[in-house]
Amino acid sequence: MKAFFKGLFAFDKEVNEKMITTIIDNSAKVDERTMLLISHIVLVHKIWNNRMLQKESMLNTWMLPDLTTLVADNSQNNQTSLDILTSKDLSATLTYHNTKGTGYQNTYTDVLYHIINHNNYHRGQINARLKDSGIEPIIADYIFYKR
Repeated sequence: MKAFFKGLFAFDKEVNEKMITTIIDNSAKVDERTMLLISHIVLVHKIWNNRMLQKESMLNTWMLPDLTTLVADNSQNNQTSLDILTSKDLSATLTYHNTKGTGYQNTYTDVLYHIINHNNYHRGQINARLKDSGIEPIIADYIFYKR
């Protein structure tokens, strides 16, 4: 299971980097919502990592930081997730609070999969917006990555 997740996070990091770079390179054509979506992916990933590490995280997940920091932030998120992956029992239960303060429990496996799934969902939205802006969408299908 851990090897599978390592592969998913390598895919996730690479596709995010391509999207971030494409958005930065085409910033004159890209609308603010597209920029917010890519930022949201990176910020939410950080929040989930912090939850798994039992750290406070009061980030606004819909803010627009300097886009040039997103590549480094994405890389740091990936490394943190890989560190969690190697140091935690993935079947163990994690207790955390959402942004509204409500408590929940899930396994580390559930949370790690959620990160990947969440990112895929928003990358699909970004690709649709890129295409609508006349920008070539990023190939974000896992199977293409694995070929």
